[in-house]
Amino acid sequence: KTYDQTATAAVTRTPSGIFSSDAADVTIGSTSNTFASANVARDGSGAVTSQTVTSSGLSLTGTKAGNYALTNATATTTATINPKSLTASVTASDKTYDKTNAAQITGHTSADIIAGDAVTLSSTSAIFASANVARDGSGNVISQTVTASGLALAGAQADNYALSGTSATTTATINPKTVSLTATKTYDGSTALTGS
Repeated sequence: KTYDQTATAAVTRTPSGIFSSDAADVTIGSTSNTFASANVARDGSGAVTSQTVTSSGLSLTGTKAGNYALTNATATTTATINPKSLTASVTASDKTYDKTNAAQITGHTSADIIAGDAVTLSSTSAIFASANVARDGSGNVISQTVTASGLALAGAQADNYALSGTSATTTATINPKTVSLTATKTYDGSTALTGS
């Protein structure tokens, strides 16, 4: 199953030793079916592995059940809890034109993190699509794409999730840099200026 914060397992119980002609009339029920842990199991290398699933409170039911006796009240098998896929969302701040496309990520979130789980997101770099101010056809300043790369997960429950990708995009604006003009002149009877 996919990680869901619970250890509940769905099992198929198959009795052995039942005559084939009685098989349709004897079924095995259980009171609980659980994984050894509610978390994704991983080996020393971080690879996802299976874990023990235990069915408890086994009992026989059916019209022919009285002809048989269970030798065990529990049974075990193995199954895997797979990581929950996680898609990251990011936000970025606007900035003033500085000749670079470097961007500042202000937030990392995901709607896929189950409430109560301690999972945080981070990124290693972020860039605007262009180092220049983006403008529309009328010359108005507009936002542009910002890409955050090197996404990673951390936190106590991070191993229960898997990123759907290592990058995420948002939008932000590079605003024009304000420039100023200064000028001086010696009185010459005109209004002409020489600026710098």
